[in-house]
Amino acid sequence: MSTDICALDHLLPDHGLPRGSLIQISGAPSCGKTALAFALIAAAQRRGEDAAFIDPRRAFFAPAAQAAGIDLERLLLVRPPPPPDPRDPTAGLRVLDHLLRSKGFPLIVLDLSGATIAPPLHRLFRVGRLAKVSETIALLITESAPGEPSLGSPIALRLAVARSGFHFAPRAQTPFSLGGSRVTVEIRKSKFGPPGGRAELELLPGRTS
Repeated sequence: MSTDICALDHLLPDHGLPRGSLIQISGAPSCGKTALAFALIAAAQRRGEDAAFIDPRRAFFAPAAQAAGIDLERLLLVRPPPPPDPRDPTAGLRVLDHLLRSKGFPLIVLDLSGATIAPPLHRLFRVGRLAKVSETIALLITESAPGEPSLGSPIALRLAVARSGFHFAPRAQTPFSLGGSRVTVEIRKSKFGPPGGRAELELLPGRTS
């Protein structure tokens, strides 16, 4: 699946995100992980493909998603009931399991940024198998440093994101004066080729390069 981001497509194996795979986007808080996920959803929608966003933390910000080019009318947003322990990723993984079995979404994003308890490996293996059967890209957003290991062997591709700067709009615009951000994306794990490649991206409202 092409990301419509030339620098990122050039970095990725076969010039796109591998369908039928469990992919992890990781990085520090506010580094641009969600902005990158928004850009990928917008690219999928431009190709006429449906996408879903699972939001256990209830942190999804609609104006930012619209600014990234996402058509909210075509995005399935799922907010599962909060678990007893907010650090537990199980609720979001259950929803991911159901959506993968529906085979209705080529791209599903699960925001696990607030989860500090590692997802059980048996659940990751299950959603990984379901992603392969449905040819879906299941994208997990996590908070972790680049040097930390991935969530485990079911992860086929891990992209580490780090913010490298900001792009300010020439004039203040409601509701933002911040025009976008510059991020570095590095392949920290790949089952499709050697890791270690890196790309510099500009994530701008409605346009990514």
